Amino acid sequence: MRQRIRSIAMITVPVAALVLLSVFLVYWPESGSQWVHEPAEVFSSTDFKGEEFSLSENSGKVTILHFTQLENPLCIECEDSMRSQIEELESLVSSDDPRIEVITVNIRKNAYSEDGWWMAQEWYGVDITWHWTEEFDPYPISSGYIQFWQLDGAFSNPSLVLIDQDLMVVGVYHVYRIGEGVVDGVQSASSL
Repeated sequence: MRQRIRSIAMITVPVAALVLLSVFLVYWPESGSQWVHEPAEVFSSTDFKGEEFSLSENSGKVTILHFTQLENPLCIECEDSMRSQIEELESLVSSDDPRIEVITVNIRKNAYSEDGWWMAQEWYGVDITWHWTEEFDPYPISSGYIQFWQLDGAFSNPSLVLIDQDLMVVGVYHVYRIGEGVVDGVQSASSL
């Protein structure tokens, strides 16, 4: 009987270790992506339609917080990534999943440029139906998330911050890093 218990234990321990390793590898973040678990900075703002909204309204939903800098002069090196990510977000929003919300924070340095939401619609033909806010100095929203959209001291334009239904930041995708190039790449609507 003792021999049988030892045999089972000898098989069970390696199998359990293999299962744990498999789970770890499946959930290990892809290259460049960052998985975290910390409270999201709750904020309120006004979108391009003049509607006031708050992140707290998204409790119970998954929120994709999209940081970008779409303005004139345009970041030529990151334009393809900016355009493609906005198109993927449009596709995600058009799927009409009530459990998912998208919020774009367009970080602006040039107050004289056209608004980013206007540029996205006119230049890229995107129908923006989600909350899109233009943010200027002192950057009340983006300053609370700088540790997520900045990578090695440079702006990752665009960046996606994933916030779960409990308003916890659970992941970050650095789509494109200025001066470095593609990091995590454009995230498709189906992968989000």
